[in-house]
Amino acid sequence: TQNEVEELTVEQKEEVKAKRKLVFNAPKRIAKLEQLIEKSELIIASIDDEMMTVGNDVEELMDLTKKREEEQTKVDQMMQEWEELEELIA
Repeated sequence: TQNEVEELTVEQKEEVKAKRKLVFNAPKRIAKLEQLIEKSELIIASIDDEMMTVGNDVEELMDLTKKREEEQTKVDQMMQEWEELEELIA
């Protein structure tokens, strides 16, 4: 019947409410993500520059490579969240 279709479970209501909140907050979160991504990309560029100057110090190079990979992982995660938010408000 019509009433059964219109009635949502508590879980469905919570899901709708959470999605509305996410859509409402998306523009602010996107702006914050853009700032964080830019900052992380500057850190990566700095690490790249430092990697060029360490010469044959393998231990230092490995340490910098690890730091760079960790920062790149952060950027990748933030980019994915940014894309998901963009799709939500599109």
